[in-house]
Amino acid sequence: MTPDALRDDRDPFRDTGRAAGRAPRAGARPRAEDRHLSTGPIPVVGADVDDLDDDATPQESALAWLRFGGELLIALAAGVGVFFAATLLWEMAAYVALLLVPLAVTGLVAGVGVWRQRQGDEPMGLRLLALLVFAGTLLTIVPAAQLLASR
Repeated sequence: MTPDALRDDRDPFRDTGRAAGRAPRAGARPRAEDRHLSTGPIPVVGADVDDLDDDATPQESALAWLRFGGELLIALAAGVGVFFAATLLWEMAAYVALLLVPLAVTGLVAGVGVWRQRQGDEPMGLRLLALLVFAGTLLTIVPAAQLLASR
């Protein structure tokens, strides 16, 4: 055989008239060259990004601190109210308290979630959720522990 006969005459770029690729079999994994990576739609960034004002005026800053203080007082009053209500409930009807305590904790978490949504804040993260469940549990279980300790 001559060296020319051993040569492969098939040119990979030659047009044979057949379809460029075969249809993939059912359940077959796509080949690397067939996969098209996509990151999704590209967001349009407008000029309003530059309009973000990180520097608040003294009046805006004072109003923000007043709002924070008001929210803190509301949270403190709600906590004291839940604590005294749980104390009375544990003393008067322990079995009813056992059913209502999880509802109180759920109401606390849901109330904060609704408040944040109304204010336009981002949804609660895991840390805030854990803190609310911990605080709600303390506010509702500590009265029971005090009642048991005093007997």
